[in-house]
Amino acid sequence: MACVQFDPVHGQPDASRAKCDALLAHLDDVVLIVLPEMAFTGYLFDAADSVPRDAEATEYWCVERARRHDCVVVCGAPRHAENKVYNSQLVARPDGSVTWYDKRHLYDADEVWCTEGANPFQSLSNVIPNERLGLGICMDINPYRFTGPGGELASFHRDAGTSILAFSSAWCENHPSDPPHVVRREHGVAPAARQRQTIHGWLRRLAPLENSIFVCADRVGREPLTCLGLGEGDCVFCGASCVVDLATGEVLGALSTTEEGVLVVDLPG
Repeated sequence: MACVQFDPVHGQPDASRAKCDALLAHLDDVVLIVLPEMAFTGYLFDAADSVPRDAEATEYWCVERARRHDCVVVCGAPRHAENKVYNSQLVARPDGSVTWYDKRHLYDADEVWCTEGANPFQSLSNVIPNERLGLGICMDINPYRFTGPGGELASFHRDAGTSILAFSSAWCENHPSDPPHVVRREHGVAPAARQRQTIHGWLRRLAPLENSIFVCADRVGREPLTCLGLGEGDCVFCGASCVVDLATGEVLGALSTTEEGVLVVDLPG
């Protein structure tokens, strides 16, 4: 399993893909590569027509990498369809076939430019041998619109028999609509503690899901809130991409809150 963690070049998908290619240059012998939410375009946009039309180029890139590494590639990307834009995740296979999933639970920053996915959460068979591959994008892990008890994503994948949950994320330390001085994290928290806080937060939200491997690719870096049409300040992304055995709670591998790199983990057994 491999998670790619990097800082995309906002609004420049080709430049972002070049960064990702450099990170993947020496990767081999994996069955799955997971990339972050909106991996190549950046995340914050002030309107739907500001979002690059990049689905076709992303599909091509992902299929080529799936063939090159003989693996499955899962990548977050915008999808334009019927005058709407979706915050989506695609699954590319070495045979060239592609499956799209549209984010169901929208974050405040999503609602500025994208449309909520109409179809249920997805769990796919016959993608990785002897596994069932589940999909999820960032806010999907939270209660719908932050209301209700939550656990919808985890409960769905538990009931579907998902054995690997591929999670593409752009998890941020501060709410994009907060004033610039408001940050959710306490000042002075050490990077290692921030990493643990982020991973623990994901695991807490996944509590109903057991007997599954959580493969999370989260992005790093920051984007100015002006991209969202707000005032000064930045949205800071958390990193902490990880692979976790949900049956035991063991973190099999994790990246820091700031580094760009590829985490490769061999699954037990």
